[in-house]
Amino acid sequence: MLKREIGTIIRRTKGFYYLRNDVNETVECKIKGLLFRDSRFDNQAAVGDRVVYQKTEKDDLGLIIEIEPRSSFLSRTRIGKEVEQVIAANIDYLLIVSATKDPAFRFNLICRMLVAASVGKITPVLVITKTDLIPKEAIDHLLAPFRGLELDCFLSTTQEPEQNPELSKLLKNG
Repeated sequence: MLKREIGTIIRRTKGFYYLRNDVNETVECKIKGLLFRDSRFDNQAAVGDRVVYQKTEKDDLGLIIEIEPRSSFLSRTRIGKEVEQVIAANIDYLLIVSATKDPAFRFNLICRMLVAASVGKITPVLVITKTDLIPKEAIDHLLAPFRGLELDCFLSTTQEPEQNPELSKLLKNG
């Protein structure tokens, strides 16, 4: 009987999945075709998924035989198809970054990302850059629609873009 091992998908390239196993080795795998049946997702396995795989001693190529349940996911609808495409799985935070100007503030993109985070059960974090390029009142106006949401918001300037200890702590501990 083949040994069942667990790994996390770290990369997918042309039908091959690369896993990081529990002893920090990278393992190249294919996926069992039956896992794609009856799925609402276009790609059943995504980067971040925890999977069960088997590997024979004579072959370096593993076979993914099971995908563990996801705690969260980021997906999109594929153009021309009615199924979702999972971009990443088991994500702790979705950092949504937008400048106040140069390029312009991306209100619609932020809203789409907030919806995607909610659907995928990901904690969204809003990061607004270049806050020194517009008046404080204009920043308050840009952020007004997001007040009252359960949303951490971090501001940075062009002068001190990395001077945000709370954001640094979140990224290190996340």
